[in-house]
Amino acid sequence: MPAASQGRLDDAPEDLVDESQALKPLPQTRNVLLPAGVGKAEPFRRPETSDELQGDFGLQRQVRGTQGSVDCASAMPLPDHYPGNCIPDIRIGTAAWGIPKEHGAHFPVVGSHLERYSTVLNAVEINSSFYRPHRTATYERWAASVPEDFRFSVKVPKAITHERRLKDAGDLLDRFLSEAGALGPKLGPLLVQLPPSLSFQPGIADTFLSELRNRVEGGIVCEPRHASFEPEVEALLDDLRIARVAADPAPVPGANEPGGWRGLSYYRLHGSPRIYYSAYSAEYLAAISDVLARDMAGGAETWCIFDNTAAFAATGDALTVKSLVQARTLTAHRR
Repeated sequence: MPAASQGRLDDAPEDLVDESQALKPLPQTRNVLLPAGVGKAEPFRRPETSDELQGDFGLQRQVRGTQGSVDCASAMPLPDHYPGNCIPDIRIGTAAWGIPKEHGAHFPVVGSHLERYSTVLNAVEINSSFYRPHRTATYERWAASVPEDFRFSVKVPKAITHERRLKDAGDLLDRFLSEAGALGPKLGPLLVQLPPSLSFQPGIADTFLSELRNRVEGGIVCEPRHASFEPEVEALLDDLRIARVAADPAPVPGANEPGGWRGLSYYRLHGSPRIYYSAYSAEYLAAISDVLARDMAGGAETWCIFDNTAAFAATGDALTVKSLVQARTLTAHRR
């Protein structure tokens, strides 16, 4: 990944929450294999509280948006024109689906924030799940609000990663999978972000990740932030088909490049030079666009999530990268 940030992730808060609002229709890629009886749909009902109505944007800094890719086979020829939010095998977006006023012209006027967002970007990272659980009916409503090619990545709760620190968390994990499973085929990777203070201890992290893989059929990405996870855990992640997040700024050396299982690339870009706030430079955005195209060409399902949402820079960065990748893809096809 191109060098960008001088910031230190471990000096920042464990995580800034950011998410957004509303609803739309559903994509198509079943990611999770849930325990029996889990993930059953609940009947549709209207939100009962303002927090629930706002969904992932309910907590003030809990926002992250995402734009994305579609499950178009990379070997399939591209038409001269395809829908604006379709970038084959690349998903680009933000850690929430809020739409800042300065970028409103890029989105439809009518609809909820999620409905409007999902017509332009094809993926989003749900971070509010890290802070509090959501009802299955809420996940169902979000899924029903987005197009068929849209995907949600979902962050594993901090009650599992930061409070129980991966130990004896089977009950919480089953509850989370039951809730998030209501996204159905629109569920993308599950994000396991570990606290910077959590070192790799044999019998804990490996046991948890193995149990998670036993419960989940689809994509899993892990964001370790302690140096003890490098490089010993790479083989474990590869064996479990779990990708390691490529993060900027990198919390430890080498963490700015994807690792673990290479069938999935997941870039989380937190902002530079001021983490969570700064927009990225034009040069960096051009460089990361090349990296995404490279990973896609290598056969990896490729995600790029902008998490610099605190001052609303993420949306503009995601739109820029989407345009760059789309232009590059179409140009290459016409050659």
